[in-house]
Amino acid sequence: MPSPYARTEVTGSNGTFVDECDAEGNVVEYHCPMQQICGGMDCAPYPTGAAAPRTVTCDAGCELGVCLE
Repeated sequence: MPSPYARTEVTGSNGTFVDECDAEGNVVEYHCPMQQICGGMDCAPYPTGAAAPRTVTCDAGCELGVCLE
């Protein structure tokens, strides 16, 4: 899992994305999510291939896509 204290760049089937700050001072961090694929009795994680955003709360604010410490 990426760290909100290090800016990362993620490339997926939907493009290339770099972590950024949102208007509230939190990090919008990009990752490659997994989905469960089941066959018969077994399920396994499978990468979706697309990059997706998730917001990480920064207690001290955000600058250049990184939470301030």
